[in-house]
Amino acid sequence: MFRLRALGQTSKAAMATVGRTIRPAFESSLRRSSAVAVGNSVRFYASNSEKVVAYTVDKFPGYVRNDKFKKLNEQDVEYFKTIVGENGVVYGNEDDLFAYNTDWMNKFRGKSQLALKPKTTQQVSAILKYCNEQKIAVVPQGGNTGLVGGSVPVFDEVVLSLQSMNKIRSFDSVSGILTADAGCVLEVLDNWLGEKGYMMPLDLGAKGSCQIGGNIATNAGGLRLLRYGSLHGTVLGLEVVLPDGTILDNMSTLRKDNTGYDLKQLFIGSEGTVGVVTGVSILTPHRSKANKDKAVNVALLGLNSFEDVQKAFKQSRVALSEILSAFEFWDINALHMFKKHATPKEVMQSEYPFYVLIETSGSNKDHDDEKLTMYLENMMEDGVAQDGVVAQDETQIRSLWSLREGFTEALGKEPAVYKYDISMPVPKLYECVEDMRQHLRDGGVFGQQDSPVTDVVAYGHVGDGNLHLNIAASRLDKKVSALIEPYLFEWVSKHQGSISAEHGLGVAKNEFLGYSKSPVMIQLMKTMKNMLDPNGIMNPYKNTADLSINMTSTELRQFALIRSQAVEWKEFTATNEWADDALRNSSLEDSNLHEHCIAVYYVVDKEQKTITNKLHVVTWSPEFKEVFQELSLGWVKELYVVEESDRRQVENPEESIIKPGGQVFILLDGDKVVGSVALVVEHGHCELGKMAISKEYQGKGFAHPLMIEFVAWAKKLGFPEVTILTDYNLVKAVSLYEKYGFKIIQRGEHPKYKRVNTIMRLEF
Repeated sequence: MFRLRALGQTSKAAMATVGRTIRPAFESSLRRSSAVAVGNSVRFYASNSEKVVAYTVDKFPGYVRNDKFKKLNEQDVEYFKTIVGENGVVYGNEDDLFAYNTDWMNKFRGKSQLALKPKTTQQVSAILKYCNEQKIAVVPQGGNTGLVGGSVPVFDEVVLSLQSMNKIRSFDSVSGILTADAGCVLEVLDNWLGEKGYMMPLDLGAKGSCQIGGNIATNAGGLRLLRYGSLHGTVLGLEVVLPDGTILDNMSTLRKDNTGYDLKQLFIGSEGTVGVVTGVSILTPHRSKANKDKAVNVALLGLNSFEDVQKAFKQSRVALSEILSAFEFWDINALHMFKKHATPKEVMQSEYPFYVLIETSGSNKDHDDEKLTMYLENMMEDGVAQDGVVAQDETQIRSLWSLREGFTEALGKEPAVYKYDISMPVPKLYECVEDMRQHLRDGGVFGQQDSPVTDVVAYGHVGDGNLHLNIAASRLDKKVSALIEPYLFEWVSKHQGSISAEHGLGVAKNEFLGYSKSPVMIQLMKTMKNMLDPNGIMNPYKNTADLSINMTSTELRQFALIRSQAVEWKEFTATNEWADDALRNSSLEDSNLHEHCIAVYYVVDKEQKTITNKLHVVTWSPEFKEVFQELSLGWVKELYVVEESDRRQVENPEESIIKPGGQVFILLDGDKVVGSVALVVEHGHCELGKMAISKEYQGKGFAHPLMIEFVAWAKKLGFPEVTILTDYNLVKAVSLYEKYGFKIIQRGEHPKYKRVNTIMRLEF
């Protein structure tokens, strides 16, 4: 039994001053669930039967299959066999395809009938070339260890599995540069490098299954980011197959290359939406061996508060500096979750609200031991840490790390779990957890005997401000989901964080991108996506370009708006039987919708119980430019003087409104344009402008469809608020805005428009 003084030769007097003992670490074993072998990796599933995993489209009904994608036929399958051979095709059998259709958490499940397993980059190229020509949607898949549904189909997309592309291409033992296929398992690479005195610059709990290509596609962070940085820095080159089959060979091994755009950065974190990574060139650091001359140390401390966690981290940056390689934390709830599904030996004599795991890695054993010993003694002497253990050999190091890495698997054994991977300033990390617990209590779903939420568990990487927030539940519950989202994303956005720190967007977070990225950024992403993948075949329903699809054809909304003689409009519900009958008996055709149509409104006359109009709300198209100008400037000319700001916006809407991330909504009655409104984005803020209704339609409530769609779109983009610049004397307009929640926040002259004397704001 070694004690701290055995590491740093600390005197007995010093130990007496400390008053606590740093003990050796423990060993533990996690009770594992049944495993399913997939290629050269093993994936662990929760104990639920495979057959009870619901399809993604049933859980997320807003997704509708895009009809532009071709449905597979036997001819397609036979063609793919000519590329990858019989053994490279998995087709038709639901059981054989289950592992490709379902994520490892059994949360997302697609309906693909075909998985392809190419062995070379040339085969990937041939597959994508054919799919692009035929408009067959494709989902690239690595180890399928993601948590947001990004690596599995939503509908019937072809799964392109990289598991057979698992060769190490080369290694330079002088520079430490490794080149390898994208399908190489992370742990296999790490072990192979270990024999040569090197290691991979990232380490993940899923390292036994995840593949380096998937790591790159999601820009995985992991446990070594504090020391070695992100993949944006360690990846030197990539080989990528573009959606049309073009091979982009950028397998550079140079650490310096300042010639043009650094194209590889676009594909790191792109989640397979703009191409398939098939090869990687990566810089690997030297490995410090943990043996009798070890220069790797791992310590575990128990602390009383998250404030103490921050103090310990801040001091570690000073005291351990260049040898600090990891600083992880978890709360007591995470430890209890681990113990619920594992059989560990007790690490400490008492339990503490928080724990931190500290790893140092250097090249001089005596130097590193001395620095760590002094740091640990100071932490305990100052009362920051209450107890601690230090690993004495490689077995104990693995044991301590297995505790930290075992939380995800332990949570996977719960009946249901809502998992969130977020980042924010370190001081806010646990405030987020506490606020979420209170929010769930206030919502009546946590803290009571029969509450669906059973626990809220937190752990993460303090070194890079990454929190893994896990909400365990007895069942998936719509009320719980509604309480979590978008509350959590709003909280993160408010505190300048990111809704996805290292897992990506996938299906789970795609629609919430606006909470982390501005409309200008999103529009630029869409432009790049559409340029590289104009047919949209790569990982559809999960990328920024699909945000526009999700808000148009795939989420076409239909309403009946009931107009009485008092001109009061209400959204249609099934309880209005007479309106329901009117809709069923309507002779109005529903075909020939404009390609940019996002909503259909049936105007129902309450007195006559008939449909009088069918209105379409559509987004911008150049064909509306002339009539948009007429509507926007017509009423201004009648009441005021047209100003330069007016002309600039309406004369070139593509540049002044659309390009910065805004939108123009057009209201059609049949083929006739009867109204318009603009969502204007300036300096990251959202403004409602250019609201106009044709004279013959004024005073009849036809502005409501435009207002409804405007507000929905602004929310979709993640804006926290919308402003309107108006004239208080426009009584009907001000009244309309107030009906939708806008409030007057300022009166007086405004520098932008002479006619403006009132600013109104709507907060979401």
